[in-house]
Amino acid sequence: MSLWIHGSSTGHLDLSNDIVAILGGESVTVAAINAGGTGYVVGDILGITETGGTANISAQIEVTSVAAGVIDGVRIYNSGSYSTNPSTLTGNALTGGTGSSATIDLTMAATGWTVDRDSVWDGGTEREVIAHGNGSGSDGIYVGWRTFSNVGGDYYNWECHGMTGYSASFDINEQPGVSVGDHEAGDPDDRGCYMILQNTSFNWWLNLNSYRIILCANIGSNYFQCYLGWGNRFGTSTEYPYPMYISTPTWEFDMKGSTTEEISSIIDPWIGNNTTGVIQNIFYTPAGGWLDCINRKATSPTDDVCVVPTQKPQFASTTPSSEEDRFMSLTQGFDDLIWSLSSGADTAGPAQLRPTGSNDDYPMFPCFIVQSVPSAALIMEIDEVKWCYAFGGPSSEDRFIEAGGQAWRIFQNGTRSTAHAYMAIKEAS
Repeated sequence: MSLWIHGSSTGHLDLSNDIVAILGGESVTVAAINAGGTGYVVGDILGITETGGTANISAQIEVTSVAAGVIDGVRIYNSGSYSTNPSTLTGNALTGGTGSSATIDLTMAATGWTVDRDSVWDGGTEREVIAHGNGSGSDGIYVGWRTFSNVGGDYYNWECHGMTGYSASFDINEQPGVSVGDHEAGDPDDRGCYMILQNTSFNWWLNLNSYRIILCANIGSNYFQCYLGWGNRFGTSTEYPYPMYISTPTWEFDMKGSTTEEISSIIDPWIGNNTTGVIQNIFYTPAGGWLDCINRKATSPTDDVCVVPTQKPQFASTTPSSEEDRFMSLTQGFDDLIWSLSSGADTAGPAQLRPTGSNDDYPMFPCFIVQSVPSAALIMEIDEVKWCYAFGGPSSEDRFIEAGGQAWRIFQNGTRSTAHAYMAIKEAS
């Protein structure tokens, strides 16, 4: 079960508070028609009039099918977040849309997360948060963040971490098995994972289940994403917290939300300009410890761990300038499947991906983390995030609807808005 929650916050601190409230609250997991009403059309987005309770974010549903204006199919459009559940979960009135008189029955559930710490860490207002999810294995799934800011530098960000355990006596950077990164250290060799935010109002989207958190924030013209928690493993349940994946847009703690630097995260942790020796996406290995996971186009051999498929050639062969994607052969990369972006022409290669132009006919590819040294290994699948090709019209916040009715929301990846740099995040399932 995944929750899909859309909201807005007034800054990086407010977002931290909002996410903590969501983790500790309950959300709508099932919405069932009680009465179909009259006059509705497919696509109506309907609010819910709850009786009692306290909604931090009110849930919404979307009409997916009607019979002569009577609702006979819905999906959850926004799972919402409630610190106190509504006193009545049956026959709740619906608002909005083109019709009237429909009612809905709700099923509520907790997120599966426990907030172990939410406290001030700097003696002022900045927050330090540590939470653990339900991995059902021998180890818990611990993630956390520290908010930090610099008014003069105009940056308002999060320092994100994964951990193998939790001690109430230790700061976040001292926790068992904690991932690298400390924005206070000022050490160029100690760069970690930083989520780029801002100190004014912005919209965000959250895909949440009991073992990982996926967040996308719209900061100006950019869409920054982070992934905190477990990936779909290829092993047994006793291997938790492996494989844990911590992914953010940047390793530069002082990057502004208005940046134009070529960066991205999660499915294509891309760093432009031949940048080397940095960390922005990391995963916890079964042997213990954290490894970099960075796709970069460099003039020297690339990293031992990368995400496939991807939109850029990543694998450096015997000639450094001849780079190919690890998911394809050494003579034809993944980018050969898509059109030439410079001309829009059918010139990239013999096998090409040709979307029809309809939002519901665009291809989406699951993404995996692979390791090549000391031997080839398939580490994990990135959960409910896919690469999608947005050539020909789709833009951030559009939705793709699969044949089975499952909705995916698409976003540009970080600052990159070319057609090959989009991701699709699954809505409620």
